[in-house]
Amino acid sequence: MNTPAAVNPGLGKGYVSPAIPLASFDEWSKTKPAYPHIPPAPRYANNDWIANFSSILKSRILRRVASHLVANTLFAVLIYSLYVQIPALAACAKILTPTAHSLTGAALGLLLVFRTNSAYARVYDARCIWGQLTNTIREMARLTHTNMRGLDREHALMLTGVLPTLMLNHLQSHDDIYRNTQWSPAQKGVLTDMLSEHDFKCIWAARNRPMCVAKMIGAVYRSWFTNVEELKKLLYGKKEGEALSEDERAVMTANIQASRIQMERQLEIISNCYGACERIVRSNVPASYSRHMSRFLSVWCFTLPLVLVHTLQWVMIPTVALICWSLFVIEEVGHVIEDPFNVHMYLPGSGQEDVLIIEGSQNNLREDSLDRNPGIKTRVKELPRYDGDELDFDVTEFHEEWKKSVLAKGA
Repeated sequence: MNTPAAVNPGLGKGYVSPAIPLASFDEWSKTKPAYPHIPPAPRYANNDWIANFSSILKSRILRRVASHLVANTLFAVLIYSLYVQIPALAACAKILTPTAHSLTGAALGLLLVFRTNSAYARVYDARCIWGQLTNTIREMARLTHTNMRGLDREHALMLTGVLPTLMLNHLQSHDDIYRNTQWSPAQKGVLTDMLSEHDFKCIWAARNRPMCVAKMIGAVYRSWFTNVEELKKLLYGKKEGEALSEDERAVMTANIQASRIQMERQLEIISNCYGACERIVRSNVPASYSRHMSRFLSVWCFTLPLVLVHTLQWVMIPTVALICWSLFVIEEVGHVIEDPFNVHMYLPGSGQEDVLIIEGSQNNLREDSLDRNPGIKTRVKELPRYDGDELDFDVTEFHEEWKKSVLAKGA
């Protein structure tokens, strides 16, 4: 049957396509999409400076360096008191100059910059690895939707959706200050209604939980790709006992091999990802470097009041406190972000102690794995109820519907 041709202006001038019933963009633009856009990460803006400045006393970093800062400030108060009361000390203070601090300040700055750059490099490395993990999880879900059916597909999708959460939990130190339970609220939300009792039993008994889940997914793949009867139904609709022709067997073998190899490659990438993350957790900036910088910074700050008291008098006390605050915070930022899988954003007691920057993608990956689109029969966002259609939906139905609409239009 010959179908009439029509010019589709949306595909360029002179492009001739079959008589395809095109969607009305104006009509669909009035309908709110399920997900309008991907939410961007929170970024600092210039108009945030007031709130940022007013929250200095609530800063978690400030609380971490509070003891060191208070000690230096009290020492500066002591030096000023002795300077006022003891003339001999005042005479010595007149001789001292800040030249030594000026000369060593450049070296101290280089040490601080190197410390923070080394820590940020670990954060950037972790984000790149987590981005690769995100892409791989989505690709695994796509291949599972395309190549598998039934309970095998549902089990593989559920294990795929929870893999990032179990991997992140495996990488965390579970500091009692920030977490009183094994799982954070964000992690519990992802794992809810996803793993069976038997799956949890297998995972909990494993020393390396991400590796255990990867092996479980591989076992589900193997179960599917060795189920000959189900593969025959999926590819050719063959009934039980019905033989395949030579051509059908060759095509089926090629498709199965290609699909199996591609899915196994994704598992290999997953293994590389959690191995790379474990490398970041198990390695650190050399302790000798951190200890030397801490000692250098302490001596530099403790001797600072001695060279400033004669010139600045009592103003030396807030000046020293301000300088020490800026330097101690820079050093502590490097320590805090050194482990990117334990960068907590909120203070203990805030109710959001265990919110991690990197946890934001967990729930999105779960939803991406379980999304039934473009299946026609199921437009659900929750887990399947295993009542037939939702379990055995065919992702190619949208293509069949497209062909039917084209043929109906042509007729």
